[in-house]
Amino acid sequence: MTLWEFALWGLAGAGCVEALEFAAAISRTRNWPWRAPGAPPAFPLLVSVVLRLSVGTVLAMALGGSDQIAGEIGAFVSGVAAPVIIERILSQVSRGQPLNSVDDPTSLTDAGTQELTQSDPAQPGPDATDRSRTFRGGDDDAR
Repeated sequence: MTLWEFALWGLAGAGCVEALEFAAAISRTRNWPWRAPGAPPAFPLLVSVVLRLSVGTVLAMALGGSDQIAGEIGAFVSGVAAPVIIERILSQVSRGQPLNSVDDPTSLTDAGTQELTQSDPAQPGPDATDRSRTFRGGDDDAR
């Protein structure tokens, strides 16, 4: 996939989240969200939507360009989850932890990009994991 394809799928993921949030706001206020009592005017809401869409797009491009995600669904999900991913990164940086901390089992890199291993039943012993046969779940080799 090209960077622009990653960008479009990330934008689509972020757009789905924004569409659902907007629909919920309409349902909750029974009016346009900016017309609800105490709500900000339409322009700041529009800016917040554009920022959210931008973050989802840029994150999908960054992850795709660095081979951290493979395929359309990975880019789409990174657009959906962009605020959570950025929040996790910022919380680790603010605590002074490296992003690839092996000691922290909830580390972003350990939890988010850990390679899956495939067991080899032909190997004897309790740990029959063949570490040379790892995969990330993408189907890039099949294309």
